[in-house]
Amino acid sequence: MKTNTKIAIISPKILFFKGLKQIIEEHLGLVNINSFLSINEFDIQAKVNEFSILFLDQQVGGFENLETSFFEQHNIVLITEQDSQIIYDLHKLELNGFITQNSQLPDYHQAIDAALEGRKYYSQLVIQVLIEMSMNRPKEEKSNSLHKSLSEREMEIFMKVTQGRSAKEIGEELFISPHTVYTHRKNILKKLACNSAADLINYAYSQGLLEND
Repeated sequence: MKTNTKIAIISPKILFFKGLKQIIEEHLGLVNINSFLSINEFDIQAKVNEFSILFLDQQVGGFENLETSFFEQHNIVLITEQDSQIIYDLHKLELNGFITQNSQLPDYHQAIDAALEGRKYYSQLVIQVLIEMSMNRPKEEKSNSLHKSLSEREMEIFMKVTQGRSAKEIGEELFISPHTVYTHRKNILKKLACNSAADLINYAYSQGLLEND
């Protein structure tokens, strides 16, 4: 692990920060870990520092007022309460990782590794909540099956994107270039009326496409 790796933690709880800092250091070794009690404090530092990962406590003040652009600009691992509705509402954001305060140590390790490698990681509990919530949604919400308009190749790439694969990984698996993957991804987003990978994951859950994952 490079010693210049910078990690930010935004949380109003000192004990939360200390516990997470210990987990990160035991897993990564020597890294630069910065603690912020508020989003404003982080924003000031983010203007002059680039952070590899931002661990964001959903309970920090002002969280509900954050713009979508904030999640698009940073490599965010979100940590929330173990509340099904909160998890379902927030998974639509552009998140690189999604775990809960009660997640087990391996979840934290996998979220860290995935974020540093440019992959997405949702803990098993989060995935289970999303599956259960999507299954309980009214059937009429699932009726608009736009994915049926996708070609066989587009459907294949769509499913790999929803599983957190990067363009490079998809390209290697399908023996095509990352540029071709990006072109397909652009067409998939358009056909499914989505704006981001997070939207694609949300669509897949709403259609029951990931229920057996």
